[in-house]
Amino acid sequence: QAQANRCPPQGFDLAMTTPPDHKPGQDLESQASETSSWSSEEDGMGPHDSDHSDRHSYDLETMSMAMSHRNPALMSTRTPRTSQASWRSAAPDKTSLGSASAAVHGAIFGAIIFVTLAPTMISYAAIVFRGERFASKLPMLTKLMFLSASVHMMVFSIFSSMPFAVGQVQDIGLIFLSKIAREVFDKATASGSTCEEALATVLIACAAATGITGIGVWLVGRLKLSMYVQLLPLPVIGGYLGYIGYFCLAAGASLATGLTIEGFGTWHQCFILDYVLLSKLGLSLGLAVLLFFISYKIKHVAALPGVLIAMPLLFFLVLRVSGVSLETARNEKWIPEPEKHPHAGWEAFQLYNGFQNIAWHVLPSQASHIILLVCFVAFGSVLDIAAIQTEQPEPLDSDGEMRMIGISNLASGLTSGVTGSYIFSMTLFMQRQKVTSKMAGIILCLGEFFLFLLPIDILQFFPGYFIGGILAFFGIDIMLDWLMHSMEMLSFREYLLVWLTFLTIVSTDLR
Repeated sequence: QAQANRCPPQGFDLAMTTPPDHKPGQDLESQASETSSWSSEEDGMGPHDSDHSDRHSYDLETMSMAMSHRNPALMSTRTPRTSQASWRSAAPDKTSLGSASAAVHGAIFGAIIFVTLAPTMISYAAIVFRGERFASKLPMLTKLMFLSASVHMMVFSIFSSMPFAVGQVQDIGLIFLSKIAREVFDKATASGSTCEEALATVLIACAAATGITGIGVWLVGRLKLSMYVQLLPLPVIGGYLGYIGYFCLAAGASLATGLTIEGFGTWHQCFILDYVLLSKLGLSLGLAVLLFFISYKIKHVAALPGVLIAMPLLFFLVLRVSGVSLETARNEKWIPEPEKHPHAGWEAFQLYNGFQNIAWHVLPSQASHIILLVCFVAFGSVLDIAAIQTEQPEPLDSDGEMRMIGISNLASGLTSGVTGSYIFSMTLFMQRQKVTSKMAGIILCLGEFFLFLLPIDILQFFPGYFIGGILAFFGIDIMLDWLMHSMEMLSFREYLLVWLTFLTIVSTDLR
């Protein structure tokens, strides 16, 4: 019955640190190679075949490795698994930053993660605040996204038991927040609110949803309900995660081309004989393929950050060499128009319009989306913690970690932010790089907060195809995991249910 409900096998402990068939005295690496369900992290693939005779027994690490979009920071570095013995010998002093060398080492990798995450946060802002409704205010809304990421990282740096922990805005909740933002705006304007008043209502709705999610996740940890969260059926979760991938792909194509691409029936706009349009789409997809190649084939730690820095610089260099002016590039929608009067981060709170004429009556209609948001963020957080646990020498307090994630989301909501959780791939990446100082998290937190404060429209430095390519990469990667590779982990009927869930969500637009 537990297996039928997708509950972990009886006696399963989230604090488990070794594979279930581990033999005393046997090295974890050799054991992992014998048990395919524990090999997803090494081969970089998503859900795949298990050697267990019962195809319905899913280990949490495999699910979580596939659930989150295996962040490029991890995939660009194929370093060996850190052994338990070496991690014990390198265990940091949790009450201090450690030695100066450890702090410098942590700062370097904090900067690397920062370079990787900065364009990612821009793309996430474009997901939540998508379309012409929010286009004119997107630079200020992007600053709020950086503030949210900084708040998440600050909470994780303070409260996490792991000095290498990375907590950020996460994609699993962004689809619900995007839906909330669009519905609230449309309903507010339909009831007579101005665009400014409707946007203020949207910000309140998203902040409230994030805060409520934080309280819900905290209660899951406080009441020790983590095991019950896992009762959500995996094929249904897989279908939704496949939709996340499709949504990212469609959003990436929209950003690259300037078209509105949502359902399957809107893709025909891309297939017309327009050389500028096809060039934008081709560059975006080409960048996605390049990121895919780097993530899976290039081992050097600086490869991905280097490409993310070089691509915008190369674009502006080509413009300069070819004699194309910035004004021409803006007119043809290659780069966005800069704000005429750039705003510093604290000025973004002016978008709340002094809390005047808020359309409070439209907020209760979002209750169902908020309930689903709480469930999915809690589910994702449980799996993230389980994936991180597999490489720790000592058991994590899983319920304590859930409470910390809840606090992080509550703090983000109170500062007009969005939902987040552990980025387990980056957390394990930092551990494998032997980061033993919380300086890494501090650098990441300060870097994102600096971008929030900076009185410059940073969107003007990133071509649309660049941000679109990053989103397309995320989308393709997630869709391959859950709509293709999941075939090897699920029974045929369950795999069909994944596709049925995916197609249903796409056709109904998450209604």
